[in-house]
Amino acid sequence: MPEPEPTRPQLSRPMPLSDTTGPALPGWARTEGEEAGGGWLAAARRWLRPAGADTGADTGTDPEAAAGLPLSPLPPSAATAAGPASTRTAPTGDASALVERLRRSVAHALRHPGYGFALLVLVLQAPAGSGRLREVWRQAERRLQLTLRPGDALFLHDTPARGPGGAAFALVLDGIGSAADLVAVVDRLRAEFAEPFLAGREPMRLRSRLAVVHGAPGLPPQPAESLLARAEAVLSTLGEDGVGGLDPAAKPSAALALGAEDLRTALEANELVLEYQPQVALAGGGVTALELVWRWQHRRRGALAPEAVGAALGVAEAAGDTQLADRLLRLALERAAADRPRLDGAGDGEAAPRLALPLTLAQAARADTADRLGESLAAAGLQAHQVQLELPSLPDLADRNRLERLRALAAQGFALALDGVGDGLRAPSLATLAAAPLALWRLAPALLASAGGGGHRRVLLDGILNLARAQGVATLATGLDTPEPLALARRLGCTQGQGAALAAPMPASALPRWLAQHRVA
Repeated sequence: MPEPEPTRPQLSRPMPLSDTTGPALPGWARTEGEEAGGGWLAAARRWLRPAGADTGADTGTDPEAAAGLPLSPLPPSAATAAGPASTRTAPTGDASALVERLRRSVAHALRHPGYGFALLVLVLQAPAGSGRLREVWRQAERRLQLTLRPGDALFLHDTPARGPGGAAFALVLDGIGSAADLVAVVDRLRAEFAEPFLAGREPMRLRSRLAVVHGAPGLPPQPAESLLARAEAVLSTLGEDGVGGLDPAAKPSAALALGAEDLRTALEANELVLEYQPQVALAGGGVTALELVWRWQHRRRGALAPEAVGAALGVAEAAGDTQLADRLLRLALERAAADRPRLDGAGDGEAAPRLALPLTLAQAARADTADRLGESLAAAGLQAHQVQLELPSLPDLADRNRLERLRALAAQGFALALDGVGDGLRAPSLATLAAAPLALWRLAPALLASAGGGGHRRVLLDGILNLARAQGVATLATGLDTPEPLALARRLGCTQGQGAALAAPMPASALPRWLAQHRVA
């Protein structure tokens, strides 16, 4: 019996493809052996690499290779192809490995009629004349890893659609039973690639095309070569940032298509509403911080998904516009200062909770961030000790200059929180985390959700929590939207929690009432 199809494909374990029971297979569906490399063991080993091994520096030597660890489940050419580090594009992958992997999925579908899978081919294009592409493609691979579950696979891919200054990846996703499951993965991919990359210290936005081929349950399985040909046919029809091959009735989120001009219009039309989401101590129930959350009430589309503002800021920063993010930051602080009388009552006793202020990737990477924050705080009448800076998952956290800037922010009185801890290859290593002046580690929702069943994810989560306790660092479990993950976070010893099961984002006017009910509960 196949396992039931997952409702959240990126968080569930698919059926093992090593199952060989069932009817005999046609010749085109038979596999020649297991693919090598990668998997959860390699991911766990990467978490244990030495501090400094995950820096994004373009030195010509891959940090993971220098540490004797595999880069990813990609073909070996991904880590060893020659070429100047500053101009190298992604090397082509091993087509036979991808075909073999698809054959295994097709074979499993023939043996288990309720099983589904998907092939995604993603083509990325850097702006003309861009340098430091090797560094950018490594970041792209890390983001792609965020969509993978045990059993999924990622390959560099050689396709005619990949032009100069471009890269192409193929993903084989297992356990994708419905169109809704597939759209969930596509939405997450688009959200990841809406954020800019760092070429050195400069933000870079990549253009993308995504072809989707769904081996849905009940459909006649096709040879692997036919699936790849279908993906190529879809790619040939797509323009920039296009997605093709999805069921017409299941569309990805339209919020991610909005850009910088839409956000500027929203600011002028007063479409952005500032709300606050409490971060709660799981032991005592006190409110430790209030995260500032922008809600976008679009004039035509209505209420947009929470990631819409961040995606639009990513588009702006990739085009070199950092003023829009700074403008939004100043506005958030000004409104929070005006709301302060209502917010002060949310803390324990006389202490008011900190304001948790998210920074964009470009803001966190700038050398003058401390000066700009100081100016914005002064204009709003706030002080550094009242603010918790929510840093995005930084690919170069171990960089010496980065650490010095973070220490300077901490010395000013800011509490520093790092997002996405435990979220695959995009997160820094445990050794790097221990060296950074962080007051809070924000745990990735996927890590907690997948750790409930035990296995390597549970081992990884236990290691993170034990290290945090030894370092005296608080841990925040995010995405606690139902009672089950909330109970798990408490049982595992996370110090703080955030999510709809505790409190959804709310306007300042609703905080006193929520607080009264929360304290009674």
